[in-house]
Amino acid sequence: METVSRLMASLISGIFYNTITTSRLTAGVGIQKTWQQNLTNQPCLIQPITPEFAAKTGMVFDRSYYCQVDIGVDIQIADRVVDQDGKSYNVTGSRKGNFGITTQHITFLLNEESQATPDQ
Repeated sequence: METVSRLMASLISGIFYNTITTSRLTAGVGIQKTWQQNLTNQPCLIQPITPEFAAKTGMVFDRSYYCQVDIGVDIQIADRVVDQDGKSYNVTGSRKGNFGITTQHITFLLNEESQATPDQ
């Protein structure tokens, strides 16, 4: 059974082809917020949510994502996540799940942060 667990873990880590850096809010008054970096280069898998899920939850389809990580990763609701391409997200939800028989993971819901442009 241990061999199966290691094989499953190896297969799962192979699909985590994104990497993220996370920050946690340490202080905030009004719009002034202080963030402390929590994780760097954490492997994960980021995928867009489905239109059906967006309709059921009221999330915005093209700005909301699933982020899957190993079960022991320290990410919390309200953390800020930045992916390997520099896109920023806020963590808004989570749930535990299984890949196959034994490899557990956590799926986080991410909402893409609005980026200010020179026209705004």
